[in-house]
Amino acid sequence: MKLKEIYNPKHVYDGFFETYFIRPFFHHYADFRSPESAASCLRSILAWIIVSLGITGIMMGQVGLLGPETGFTALAVVAIAWGAFSLLPIIALVARTANGAPEKPLRPRMLGVDTLLGISCLLFFLLGLLMMTTTLNSGVLDPNAGMTDDPDTTVIEEQYIKEEPIFTYQDETPELKEQTPDTLGDMTEPDLVTSEESFDPTLVPDDEITDDPVSDSI
Repeated sequence: MKLKEIYNPKHVYDGFFETYFIRPFFHHYADFRSPESAASCLRSILAWIIVSLGITGIMMGQVGLLGPETGFTALAVVAIAWGAFSLLPIIALVARTANGAPEKPLRPRMLGVDTLLGISCLLFFLLGLLMMTTTLNSGVLDPNAGMTDDPDTTVIEEQYIKEEPIFTYQDETPELKEQTPDTLGDMTEPDLVTSEESFDPTLVPDDEITDDPVSDSI
């Protein structure tokens, strides 16, 4: 085997994604008559899946950055647009495969740009999935995180603070003190007070009262 058969700098090699993605989905967008081999059709579907994973990963990352409401809306719009764009080329690819294999099979090479594109699409998908999962499980951007449809099983986080007394004479559980009954408020019994305790000046103290009546000097 000669070296030029492996790599010839004067020859321009076709890359994997250029042959199996750009040509079928852009150059032969609505070509239903050209022949196509089954192996070429499967490689084109594989290239489309890899690119789709990259686009999906980017949109899932938008869910993580913009929040669930805006992110899922953008994801749905892009998914519908991408599906509408890919429908006709895939049907044309299957129709070309039914026409038979071409006389000269394609022999593209996996170039460095193809490897970089494939790895980037897979990384975008994994990173976007991680960002979306983190946002949906977080209560910062998603206020419904941790909530369920059943109101009885709603998860509510509460902080309980135990108040402790500042001074030593404050009791945590004060006991009820016995109150002295108010005898003045009881109107059923008369107030029994001595003449010394009374403020009435007409009353004579008990020690000054004599048994003998006072004689009239007149």
